[in-house]
Amino acid sequence: MRIVILFAILAASALFCDEEETELVTRVRYHLTIHDIEGAVQEAKAALEKFPESIQLRKIYLRALCEKGKETEALFLCRQLVGLSQGEQENRHLLETLAWGALHKAQYAPQLLVRINALLGSTFTNDSRAIPVLLRELRGSNAILRSVALKLAAHMGDQPLRKEILRLLKEEKVWYVRLSAIEAAGSLKMTEASSILEKIVSKDRTLTEEKGLAIVTLASLYDTISDEDLQRLVTSQRAGLRQLACQIVVQLELKGSIDALMPLLEDPSPDVRIACLSALAFLEIERKEHTKMLLNDPIPQVAITAAWLHLRQNDMEGAKVLTRYLEDASSPSRRLAAAAVASSGKKAVEVAKKYRGLSKDPFVRMNLAIGLISLREDTMLSCEVIAEELMKEQETLWMWDQSQHPVFRVLAPSRVKHIEQIHNYPTVVDSLTKMDLLGLLSILKYPKALDAVKALLKTGQAELVGSAAGTLIQEVEEEGIAALKSLLDDPEEEVRLEAALILALWGKEGSGIHVLIQAYQGASRERKIQILEALGRSGDPRAIPFLFEVLGEPFQVLRIVASSALIQCLYH
Repeated sequence: MRIVILFAILAASALFCDEEETELVTRVRYHLTIHDIEGAVQEAKAALEKFPESIQLRKIYLRALCEKGKETEALFLCRQLVGLSQGEQENRHLLETLAWGALHKAQYAPQLLVRINALLGSTFTNDSRAIPVLLRELRGSNAILRSVALKLAAHMGDQPLRKEILRLLKEEKVWYVRLSAIEAAGSLKMTEASSILEKIVSKDRTLTEEKGLAIVTLASLYDTISDEDLQRLVTSQRAGLRQLACQIVVQLELKGSIDALMPLLEDPSPDVRIACLSALAFLEIERKEHTKMLLNDPIPQVAITAAWLHLRQNDMEGAKVLTRYLEDASSPSRRLAAAAVASSGKKAVEVAKKYRGLSKDPFVRMNLAIGLISLREDTMLSCEVIAEELMKEQETLWMWDQSQHPVFRVLAPSRVKHIEQIHNYPTVVDSLTKMDLLGLLSILKYPKALDAVKALLKTGQAELVGSAAGTLIQEVEEEGIAALKSLLDDPEEEVRLEAALILALWGKEGSGIHVLIQAYQGASRERKIQILEALGRSGDPRAIPFLFEVLGEPFQVLRIVASSALIQCLYH
């Protein structure tokens, strides 16, 4: 009987202890709920003195330390908890708590790089905790952070974020932030933004790039359009809205409405005439009796567009006009004509071959070579034309220029200006352009392609490309991936590292993870930041143990970037 009574007393005592422990955990949680972080830390400390082995109290103490910003103590405790091997899912939760604590502290840091990484890391979790972070930056005074936050908000699309995007469309003054707002509205199919976008399109003083993006975005919001509404746009006094009419007809493939656009071929605005000609080309509709007069339009862009349309429709009058412009004294007209020939299909092959060899303008030759490569005509010779120019010592930077024409992408000398949010932006654009071309040569197995890729990596320009990955949200063309992968085993360490960085940062590729981790210890602090960014962008779970160890680094910026990377890898 005594033994039974003893067991009963022990059981009751254990039950009481469990209840008391649970109550203490609840008390700490209440402090956290009302944001009394100091109270939560003190309450958890006192509770752990009473129950030092309690896993639940340690977990809630970890959360309190993270919210307090006590990174060192939180890391020590997290290592203890992970060491107890609670299971993979539970350990992932602990790592997430630790990383969120570091990011929460970083959201208020004075350094721009730290805040950008905190913003990226928070958003890539796809957690509701990222929404207040994004809202704060969307309402903040830093234009760079507003621009990045807009790009990230477009991937989440929660109602509070949509309201802020709408507000910025109305009120934003900085041009590149306005572009980000228009892109976000298009990505989220924000029909509520239609009236604002129409105003942007209607304004005569709107920047060309902004107006073009607003037109495309606005057109994408239409699921249908009545004849009356289309006619309203066609007869609008605003050139931007007349352009929009053409874009909508193409977007919705309204071949039956093409007659409504025909008066626009005589529009006083060259942009509208180009939009109407482009609509005829995309919808594959012939109206030669109406378009023939535009072959001699005084505006080169209009005449080149008309010639492109006619050549696509097997009218060799178009070829004659394009040939004339390929020999034009104006280099922009020559290069635009070359891009038009490159986009004209099989009917332009002979013209492209002829002027690829005859032209003295290297950009004309390269644009024509790109067109021939796309048709798989004279492929190796066209590759050689591009490779020769890439291997030359360059005095000018390059870019893909779409400012001259809404349809043609023209390889041209760079006119890109420095912008506030990206260091050495013109050089970054130049490097990305050349990487596109090198990737094209590589995918076609051009023998000297790898030599050209290595030459670019050794210039150090690729390092600039990597450093921009935190602020630019875009990717390398697919063709460039194969070329870079082949360099991961290169005998030169710097070439291996550059290739792995670009694969991860811009290609979101994890094939170079081992190269990045090996290079980390001997790298400079700036290089370490790039490596950590790259590991995060790759999203490869194999990097998680390494990133956990990096959270013990003495430098805050490295811990913040590692926390961001860790969350991205946890949620991949």
